[in-house]
Amino acid sequence: MSGETIKQLAQSMKVPVDRLLTQLSQAGMSFSDPEQIISSTEKM
Repeated sequence: MSGETIKQLAQSMKVPVDRLLTQLSQAGMSFSDPEQIISSTEKM
């Protein structure tokens, strides 16, 4: 499974990790740890 961590994605988007986790949660995705892997499909 290819992907990057939530932390890496937040850094590349230049947003705080907590904000990204909140946005993902509001989108119905269950990420709670910045070290979790998010796939390219999930990013879409």
